[in-house]
Amino acid sequence: MTQTNEMPSGLKVLGYLSLIGGGIAAFFSLLSMIPGINIVSVLALLPGVGIFIVPGGIAPFFPHFIMFILYGVSIFGVLMMLKLKKLGFFLYMIAQILIFILGTILNFGPFSLILSLASTVVFILLFAQKSKHMS
Repeated sequence: MTQTNEMPSGLKVLGYLSLIGGGIAAFFSLLSMIPGINIVSVLALLPGVGIFIVPGGIAPFFPHFIMFILYGVSIFGVLMMLKLKKLGFFLYMIAQILIFILGTILNFGPFSLILSLASTVVFILLFAQKSKHMS
């Protein structure tokens, strides 16, 4: 079986979805670091989002900074995968696992953790399936 440098369409779709999700998450992590902005209160006002929020679930600055860095590593990994670099898969996988662990430690809420675990596992498995096209 020969390996081509052509990107499969499934990898492109996964990559773009991950970039969108990672960008939004990084943005919220960045907002959470700004003094005076209570992002939890703002998100709880959105219809359907309140169920994912733990009351009083505000963490100090440092964990949000770590999350912001991890989302940046995740986004960088996706960009590398879109260039068909297998190292990007490993960066993405490690960052996503650490994001889930930190979210669990910070207790972001049971529904949020279930959604996070499901999306993390599904995306890692789907990217793993596409990693045979990467070098």
